[in-house]
Amino acid sequence: MLYDNRFEIRNGIKNHERHNAILQAAYDTVDRMATIFGDLTFGELLTQPFSQWIPAVVPKIHEAAAHGLVGEPDEVVALLDRIVKAHGDESFRTMAVTMSEEGAKLSRDIYSPIYKLWFYHGIRLPEFCRYYEENAKVLKCIDDVVDHADDLTYQTIYTLPRLKELKTAGLALRNASEMFVIYLPPGNGLCCSCSMSGCFCVSGRSTDWCVQFNATTCASGSTTCSGNAPSL
Repeated sequence: MLYDNRFEIRNGIKNHERHNAILQAAYDTVDRMATIFGDLTFGELLTQPFSQWIPAVVPKIHEAAAHGLVGEPDEVVALLDRIVKAHGDESFRTMAVTMSEEGAKLSRDIYSPIYKLWFYHGIRLPEFCRYYEENAKVLKCIDDVVDHADDLTYQTIYTLPRLKELKTAGLALRNASEMFVIYLPPGNGLCCSCSMSGCFCVSGRSTDWCVQFNATTCASGSTTCSGNAPSL
């Protein structure tokens, strides 16, 4: 089967072919997440029952495999199916509520698939642990994403122009990434610099991240340059 309209983050990154192996892996992960989750919004990912959104993304697993982004698609599908069979009526948010209660027990049918999906296949899903205090932080991040970035997707954060209106949404997503709720890539050494002629990705700090949305616009997930960016 041929797949059209392939998402490729490198199309918006200048000199990406010279970037190191760590960044190349990050670019592949961005492509993988954007391909698999497609137009599924963060709000849907976090609040819809597993039995509703997981079957919808299964065909995308094979699309990602066709692009070389998933090496063992059948195993990925089986891991997702395990979640549906064990907790199909629940969502990541409802599970976060349960796991935030003192004495909550971590289900192996959530822990094991999520662990394997990330460490073996590079697919990030919200992660819980055995400590309810940490799970409460995960719940807070989920609620912040639902409140401020529910209609964004793994594609639109890289294909929408950077706007002031998205600043709060961007912060919610960054915090969620730090608590292993969603995946955001590490800095690629580029930041967004704007002038009368438009906004462009230029060299910045190693922790900065920037993608060019079009010829004169940075994507919404890009970091604003602080002060004068160096030239390379």
